[in-house]
Amino acid sequence: MAEQVSRALDIPLPRTPKLLETMRYITEYEQEEAHDSVVLDLARLDFELIRSLYLKELKTLSL
Repeated sequence: MAEQVSRALDIPLPRTPKLLETMRYITEYEQEEAHDSVVLDLARLDFELIRSLYLKELKTLSL
């Protein structure tokens, strides 16, 4: 919790890219004792799918 507050004070949520905030939250959720491993796996899978889509779009735009 202290890490979340510290980060929020450094970089306000509206200025943080959604993908970066998602990645940080997944890491924090993984460290919680009461995390649900199925939810964590689904979050990681969703993150990787979105990241791969962004990379494909970037590749297409940069050609």
